[in-house]
Amino acid sequence: MAAGLYDKVVTIQRPQTLKNDFGEETVEYVDKYQVRARIVHQTGSIDVENGEILHNYRKKIEMYRFIDIRLTDYLKFDDNQFRVIDIDENRQLNKKTLIVELVND
Repeated sequence: MAAGLYDKVVTIQRPQTLKNDFGEETVEYVDKYQVRARIVHQTGSIDVENGEILHNYRKKIEMYRFIDIRLTDYLKFDDNQFRVIDIDENRQLNKKTLIVELVND
């Protein structure tokens, strides 16, 4: 059983379009829910582009299959925000495997 491997708490953030007083539409990511997951580090590097330091980190996240997650969602854990690149669903093992990368602000 993989339940013991899901030891981290991950917050799933969903984009929400908000309209301000001037009629301008902005997209903000609001916390949707928290789930337990397993996080495995895949690759990481530090690059310099146009004088800016970029942290290119990719992680693999495993969670239960019934969790509603989309490619437009962000994941937040360890005070970092990650964007979802790929979702792979495995019905036999009852899990979803996500490939995520660090959002460079």
